[in-house]
Amino acid sequence: MLHERIGLALGACYVACSLLFLGSAAVSAQDDDALTAARNLQRAFTTAIERGEKSVVGIARFRSTDGRREPSGLPPENFVPNEFGSGVLITDGRPGRKPLVLTNYHLVRGGPVADVPSDAGVSDILVRFHNRRRVRASILAADPRSDLAVLRLELSGTEIKWSSLKAFKLQTAEPFKKGSLVVTLSNP
Repeated sequence: MLHERIGLALGACYVACSLLFLGSAAVSAQDDDALTAARNLQRAFTTAIERGEKSVVGIARFRSTDGRREPSGLPPENFVPNEFGSGVLITDGRPGRKPLVLTNYHLVRGGPVADVPSDAGVSDILVRFHNRRRVRASILAADPRSDLAVLRLELSGTEIKWSSLKAFKLQTAEPFKKGSLVVTLSNP
């Protein structure tokens, strides 16, 4: 009984090793077409990720302990936020339009609202880009029902230029169907 099991294991190992060493010689033309299709699909995914990853941002919501902002305007690099998640830089593609951040409402609720003086106890929102640079943001629009929020970046007084931000261009696409392939990127 033990000899039969060892024989079966050795036989399976022989078949696997043969396929590995024979490589393309053991692969039929149909399998070769499938491997080419898989490589092309993998290449398409990696290209899409490379193009999109600079548009993904990390978002932190936090409340300062004494109700005041840090002198530099940003908390220390190693601070621990109350809430954190991700968002994406978006634009409608029109020239001169500044990118906005699309994120979840539940992540930023209680944060400062754009064009409204903030109260001392309100939470702050910090956006971190792929290159680890950070800026404050405020809520421009929010919808609790759909759990979406749009943030305005506060770049004034920073070294970050609007032209250096890589935003996704919003556009109409084919509707998704069951079985559609999607790639999601989150907090860098």
